[in-house]
Amino acid sequence: MRYCKLVEKIRKDESEMDNILFQLNRILSELIQNDDLKITYNSKFEELNLDSIENIEFFIKIEEYFGFEFEDEMQLPEKYSSMLDLCEYISKMIHVNPKDHSIM
Repeated sequence: MRYCKLVEKIRKDESEMDNILFQLNRILSELIQNDDLKITYNSKFEELNLDSIENIEFFIKIEEYFGFEFEDEMQLPEKYSSMLDLCEYISKMIHVNPKDHSIM
């Protein structure tokens, strides 16, 4: 019984992370106007070649979509070694500040 609940939680967490990554990809695609963009959990910020203004806009759009504000020190791309790190931070923040993400 406990094993089934653990597996169910893991699947739910994976689904949430996949949804977050999907939304990040959508936000970035719109921001840099590239419909062919495909980021993965292993994608690095430096691979995106965003300028400083685009980085700021990216974080603002994340805040608007997910309904939370980044802690000041967490608004820097260098804080995330990969998109997985950013997805994990967003997941943590949306659980602290729940909002309806059923559109995800």
